[in-house]
Amino acid sequence: MSTIEIKIPYGSEIVQVTLPAGKLLDSIDVTDTPGLADRAGVADRERLIREAIDSPIGLEKSIFQIVSPGETVAIVVPDSFRTTRIEQVLPILVEGLIEPGISESDITFVYATGTHRGPTPDEERIILGDAIYERFKNQAFSHDPRDEDNLVYVGTTSRGTKVHINRRVQEADRVIATGAVVLHYFGGFGGGRKSIVPGVASISSIASNHSMNLHPTEDEIDPAVRIGGLEGNPVA
Repeated sequence: MSTIEIKIPYGSEIVQVTLPAGKLLDSIDVTDTPGLADRAGVADRERLIREAIDSPIGLEKSIFQIVSPGETVAIVVPDSFRTTRIEQVLPILVEGLIEPGISESDITFVYATGTHRGPTPDEERIILGDAIYERFKNQAFSHDPRDEDNLVYVGTTSRGTKVHINRRVQEADRVIATGAVVLHYFGGFGGGRKSIVPGVASISSIASNHSMNLHPTEDEIDPAVRIGGLEGNPVA
């Protein structure tokens, strides 16, 4: 039987596997795109990030214009199971929040673990970047979906999911969800709202929402649940 060698990115490594050629349907390759620093240099990368935050899609004002002195801000960041390079954005985001009067002591980071384990200190440093980690390591917290004392009920969805989310996130005056927009095999796309559910939701809320994979009346996966699809997708 003929075989084929395939290299698969897995975490921070590349895993090589051997598969029977007859079982392979196809492979989808992602085209490499140079990062902003590769195209424009670090200084220009930071300028372009700031310009993007200053001119958000779908908002009349940027977050820097929305916040007010004295408000608390919870910044939801990915856990160690997501590679997003958010450490390039966070220094610019934090300085932009401090400019209009947000106190550094009023900024909290919450790792959106979902049902994953929390990051180790070394992983936290990688997620936040050296500078932000050193400034905020005592103001950064891993979400625990089973810690009922730190979960708050916020409502029930139209599909009957009771939503409990992290208390630090719910009680903040402003919440900023960070991450990457990536394809997700049943949520349509990752990032955005997925940073909140499942990111900082309770284990019961996560389980209920994930159960929307199943068709409500038939013994099959709901056909509306699909990669790259948001419209009509009950999980999304």
